[in-house]
Amino acid sequence: MRRSSLRKAGVFTACGVWICWAVWTQFLTMPNGEVENHSSLSVKERMSDCAGNFQQRYDCKNSIVIETDRMTFLNMVGRIVIVVLPPLLLIGAVNLQSRRRDNDDSADDDEWADSSSYRRRYHRRSKSRHD
Repeated sequence: MRRSSLRKAGVFTACGVWICWAVWTQFLTMPNGEVENHSSLSVKERMSDCAGNFQQRYDCKNSIVIETDRMTFLNMVGRIVIVVLPPLLLIGAVNLQSRRRDNDDSADDDEWADSSSYRRRYHRRSKSRHD
């Protein structure tokens, strides 16, 4: 196997191991009560403390439900980021490093004498999309 193929296989293996471990720790072994909704026991207990007339009780319960939903959303987004972001950063860093290495390895003095090679190299570095 080529060196780059081994590097890619290693990176994808490391990413797969990370994702499996992170999913296990972040989602599958989540303690009870970590994610709440309006029907969970702790939220119902907080909602039972609301007092006053109907409008005050409604506003109190509504604010508790909205706060609980917001905290659950932020908790889950944080867990998803822990699972997904490190592999994406690793793949991006390795890809960037290999692209820079390929550009540096292909540079030699005779290349600048050939105008077509210069044009391809300039096009690759100056434009972000293919035309």
